[in-house]
Amino acid sequence: MAKFWTTDMVNRVEDDCLRLSGLGLFGTLEACPIVQAKRDVRVMSIFAGTNEIMKGIAAKFMGM
Repeated sequence: MAKFWTTDMVNRVEDDCLRLSGLGLFGTLEACPIVQAKRDVRVMSIFAGTNEIMKGIAAKFMGM
């Protein structure tokens, strides 16, 4: 449950950073540190089981 929550929160924060940065075209280039972090964050939701699988495991654990 912690893995799902943290990766979901990191995705939301990273989306907000990219949206609020006002970088324009630079915000789409790999040279931008925010774009690099966004790419790394996407991998976190897949590593050690996708978030959708983690939701199913957590629901089963809680008896839902």
